[in-house]
Amino acid sequence: MSKNSSNKSKIAVMVVIIMLMTFFFSVTLNMVSPLITTISRQTGWSVGKVGQFNSIIFFLMGAFALVGSPILDRLGTKKASLLALALAAVGNIMAIFSGNIYGLHYLGKVLYGCAWGLFFLIPGAVISYWLPVKTRATVLGLRCTIDILGAGMSYYLILPVFRALNENWQMTFMVFGLIFAAIFVLYLFGLGVNEAEEKERAEKAARKAAGEKSSMGIVKAAKSSQVWIICAALCGIQFIYNGYSSYLPVFLETEQNFSVDAASNITGMMSIFGMIAGLAMGALSTALGRRFILTWPMLMSGIIGSIGCLFTQNVILLIIFAGMIGISITGYMTGYTTIPGELPGADTDFYNGAVAIIYSIAFMLTYLQAPIVSLIQNHGGSMRTALLIFCIPGVISLITSFFIRDTGIKAKAVREKRLAAKNH
Repeated sequence: MSKNSSNKSKIAVMVVIIMLMTFFFSVTLNMVSPLITTISRQTGWSVGKVGQFNSIIFFLMGAFALVGSPILDRLGTKKASLLALALAAVGNIMAIFSGNIYGLHYLGKVLYGCAWGLFFLIPGAVISYWLPVKTRATVLGLRCTIDILGAGMSYYLILPVFRALNENWQMTFMVFGLIFAAIFVLYLFGLGVNEAEEKERAEKAARKAAGEKSSMGIVKAAKSSQVWIICAALCGIQFIYNGYSSYLPVFLETEQNFSVDAASNITGMMSIFGMIAGLAMGALSTALGRRFILTWPMLMSGIIGSIGCLFTQNVILLIIFAGMIGISITGYMTGYTTIPGELPGADTDFYNGAVAIIYSIAFMLTYLQAPIVSLIQNHGGSMRTALLIFCIPGVISLITSFFIRDTGIKAKAVREKRLAAKNH
């Protein structure tokens, strides 16, 4: 076999492994949500207590956005990937051995949350090392689509698996843990170390040994007011999206008398609509030459959708409102991953630092959701009340979003024209 053919085979294996990791990490991210009421009934744990499983995962996802990069630099992408897969496998498999001991299940979610936080950094790095620039964007776009698809499919896959296993939720978690273990074996024996990555790591080590200081992108980004404005805007809509992903099925089942399947199917529409928005909004923004379309209109969509879900039992309207939440988070995601790189003076270090700040803070704040739900329910409040409270940060974010700079080509041209006219 020629070197070129061998390299193509390795790339094909890499793409398969990364897409499998992406799909199953995305599916299992929301795995608890369709089962919250079932787990609560079978164990006697409160809905808020079960919801803590999601909260700790989201918190660790955010935390690792800040601290995961040094781990990735130290281990390299293969060892980091294997570590993430091992943690995800153990964290889910241990459910079958944990009975109804809450602390052990919580520990499993901590391991899985660490796995997800580390995984967040891996696909982009692996793809950039293995693929040339001309094909990189296509594969990254495919990965993003699979990511959103997996998150949506969670609401359609978990319950059938749960029922096939005689409604044993511990065994349901274990099955997906075994899938992670299988991908671990595939990665371990199917894909070697990338030569370009090893060369880059060696060069970095040599520069460090020579006393060269590395650039602190987070420090540079933290000095930008625009980064904090974008972050504040994300915090609100992320609070809505994560809260509704976890608790909208509970609300529809327990307070609106929907079946568990119908409640999950409606909630899954957030990701399905979000996938469509992910493909469309970036193209629309480029065609318009404006970025504002990715900011306050998206947040407005999320607020309308989130409030609408709470005050109708019409299935068609519920699908539309849930879809508006999905459009909101995915459309704004396109914005917050695009605009920082177009700010004045932005470079790669600044961009990476900006996205880390924006993403990490927004996800870590969602840890507050489960305590809010528990507090409200302990005082006789309803799930509708809890979800309405989740909308308050969204309104604050909407106001904040009006101050995000439009970095689109046409917006820049208008500003330059005004500045030139003013100088004359």
